[in-house]
Amino acid sequence: MVRTQGSVTGEAVQGEGWGVQRLKAPQQSLKDWTAQKWRTKSGKRSSDTGERYLPESAIKALSPAEYAATTRAKRAGKKAGKQFVKQPPKVAKKTAGYR
Repeated sequence: MVRTQGSVTGEAVQGEGWGVQRLKAPQQSLKDWTAQKWRTKSGKRSSDTGERYLPESAIKALSPAEYAATTRAKRAGKKAGKQFVKQPPKVAKKTAGYR
C-alpha cells in the first residue's frame, strides 16, 4: 500500500485514512515491468539455451533475423563467462520500448 503526500502520478491506491493516492512514476513503471510476461522465444530457460529473455511483446516485434542476432550475442557473451550481454544496437533500439 502506498501512503504518500504531495504531487504523485500513476495508478490509484486506497490508503487508510489518506484517501486515494497515486503511485509515483518509478513505482508505476516497476509495477508495469513486473506485470509483463517475460520469456524466451522457445519457452525454455535462458540459462539452458542461451537465448535472450525478453517481454513477449518484444519477441513478437522482432524479426527472426533480429532475434537470431541477439541470441548469437547472448550466447557469445555467455561462452565468454558473462551473465549480462548488451544487445546489438538495432535490436536494443527496437526492444527498448517494450521494457
